[in-house]
Amino acid sequence: IYGILTYSLIVGGLFFSIHLVIKFIHSAFLTGLIFGFTYSQLIKSNKLVTLLTNRPLIKTVLFLTPVIFIFFFLWILPTMAPSLVFRYMPDEIRYKIVACTIPKFKVGDDIERLKNALPGYLDHLNIESGNISETMENFGFVLQVHCSKIIRLEYGKDQKDYDGTIYGKLQEKPCK
Repeated sequence: IYGILTYSLIVGGLFFSIHLVIKFIHSAFLTGLIFGFTYSQLIKSNKLVTLLTNRPLIKTVLFLTPVIFIFFFLWILPTMAPSLVFRYMPDEIRYKIVACTIPKFKVGDDIERLKNALPGYLDHLNIESGNISETMENFGFVLQVHCSKIIRLEYGKDQKDYDGTIYGKLQEKPCK
């Protein structure tokens, strides 16, 4: 019960809302119940207790499991498979993925490949024609699309490295 109330008060207190305390009381109760039952069963196991006391390496790995998981999720996975995890990353990591992905494309490439590399990021662009100009902390780009092809792509570390102006005349030609 103590864990349940503590969890609810912490979550509700973070946002200064009694409504959040009431909202999270059910999940806090379930979390406390599962944790309490699991802990009581594991602490009774002599094999586990001797394993943790006799093998400090296993104890350290179990202690660092959350850190290992966060390292895997926020660094290794975005590095190895950015398009797979792009939608689920925090903004800072999404910006890094965009900054690494945009330079891989050039004028004349199909826009669908870029949309697939950055799922959800360019969904507002029409497949036939559209444009976007984005400025981030250490990267910026301008992208213009016509007839499902990239007709203009400029990028750089800051506004001095590229012209962020969107030219409307580039998209006036009819598609073939």
